[in-house]
This record gives sequence, C-alpha cells and structure tokens, in this order.
Amino acid sequence: MKISEAVEGDNIPLWHPRCRCTTVAYFDDKIDLGKFGNVVDVDDLDVDWDLSSIHAFEKMESRNISKTLVEDIIKNGKSVEQIPNEKYAYVSPKGVVILRKDGKLITTWSEKDFDDNMKNIVKKLFGDDK
Repeated sequence: MKISEAVEGDNIPLWHPRCRCTTVAYFDDKIDLGKFGNVVDVDDLDVDWDLSSIHAFEKMESRNISKTLVEDIIKNGKSVEQIPNEKYAYVSPKGVVILRKDGKLITTWSEKDFDDNMKNIVKKLFGDDK
C-alpha cells in the first residue's frame, strides 16, 4: 500500500501524538489461501477464446471440460488473485479456471481432478456442504 492511499482508521491504525507503538493493527478482511492466493472482489472476466493457448484447449479436451463449464465456473466461482492485477483463479465446487486479466485462458480443471488441497480450498470458500 502506498502512504498516499492511507486512510487513518480505515486501512491504517489510528495515530496519536508522540506514538512509539511497534504493534500494527491486523485487519483480517481477506481469505488467505496460502500460496494459492487471496480471495478478492473482481469483476468477472470474459475468456478471450482467440487469445487462449493451445495448452489450455488441450487440457480442456483431455479433462472433458466444455466452454460452457468454463464460463459457468467464472460466473459462479470466487476469484482468487494469484498474481496481483494480472492472473486470477476462479474457484467453484465444479472446478477451477486460471485466467489472465486480458482474458487469456491459462488452464482449467474440474472437481473430479481436485486433490485434497483443492478440496480444502473449496471447503474454505463454500463451506462443508459442497
């Protein structure tokens, strides 16, 4: 965060005269998914199918994933920022879509391909009933 964007009491702690505090307030407003990324509110991105790589289409075909399923995951999933302002994972109980901000599809996989770690991420995002 840039100091110019600091708002006292909102995204930084309140200051007081002659402050010598070494403790910084912690605001747990993001769901931290470790190395996978942080949940963020971002407008749904549209897949630019012309820009998407051959690798992405090969993975879709080998994993039996349709364009409709990819678009459904993006529409109904939660966005996880993996590279700030560049690459996002859309996660839903049906699958995961990795997408660049420009719409390039990187890869995707369905729920049948989830490992235990991915199942835990889905549980953290959507609860136990998914």
